Amino acid sequence: MVWDQCKARPLDVICEEPRVQMSYSDDDGVSWSDVKTLSKTSVDRVDYFPTIADDVKNDNIVVAWFTNRLDDYQNAQYIEMVTVKANTAKGSKRQIVTTSSDMPNEPEADPLLEGIFIGDYIEVAAHDGTAYIGYNMNVRPVVFLGTGEKVHQQDNYLSSATE
Repeated sequence: MVWDQCKARPLDVICEEPRVQMSYSDDDGVSWSDVKTLSKTSVDRVDYFPTIADDVKNDNIVVAWFTNRLDDYQNAQYIEMVTVKANTAKGSKRQIVTTSSDMPNEPEADPLLEGIFIGDYIEVAAHDGTAYIGYNMNVRPVVFLGTGEKVHQQDNYLSSATE
């Protein structure tokens, strides 16, 4: 199981500095492992919306999430992925999987939503050593309402990565 956990939650509304956590059960949920933090523990990072998949061909588990830890201003978003060995629950590979030259995502680039909605779609699937990550981001420019001005809109993307 994976989730994002807030470092602080002022007014029970804002989630400050969330990090991606993992726990597992080997006995159908009777007991659970200690919680392990999968995201890097850098200061002032935001890691959220984790998704998980298992690759039955090689006993890997892959976990992907949105992160802004590569941006000094805590704004631009990337997709980060960690491969976890199922038999040891230890991370074996960490990588940024948003490789397009258009990246990173700029949440405020959507002219209608203006950063109040950053996108919420992310899903990972794994098969035979390859992870496929679907997500949405504001990176593709289009002409805004016939004005001639190009602005970014929210589109769906697919990346793949070796586990």
